[in-house]
Amino acid sequence: MKIIANDQLDPKHGKYALPHHLTEGHALISMPFQVEGIPNEAKFLAWEFIDYNVIPRFGAPALHWSMTNVPVVTDIPENFSQTSSVGVQGGNAYITRDSFKDLPISKRFVGASPYDEHHIYTLYVYALSAALDLQEGYFANHFHDQLKSVLLAKAKKEMLY
Repeated sequence: MKIIANDQLDPKHGKYALPHHLTEGHALISMPFQVEGIPNEAKFLAWEFIDYNVIPRFGAPALHWSMTNVPVVTDIPENFSQTSSVGVQGGNAYITRDSFKDLPISKRFVGASPYDEHHIYTLYVYALSAALDLQEGYFANHFHDQLKSVLLAKAKKEMLY
């Protein structure tokens, strides 16, 4: 399986977005990508978008987007996180912050926001044989616990912002 996407995120997918692309100061327009070579037996796709460069500052990676139970498609259009009526979106890095945990921003794509320099963001796409039993706002550990039994294939793509 292979992810096709730009090597560098567009400014509107992060903190350098123009004001009209921001919601409450945050970029919420998810980046587009395509997936090739999905196994024929796959029923659903899932993905995670993660910043590992924040570990020295925060002690853990920052999850910017998690989604599962998307019926197999090869093209994920821009702003899918905000406009899709399929799939289940998990909690992102804001899910545990009191000021954000009850807002939609904590359960959708939230844009790249490197605090010091350019960061490399990693997109993982998973092909699944069955849907995961998760509700909106799920935590990544629950996602990974269930992923093990239905994972058919995995792809990785790094993007600079």
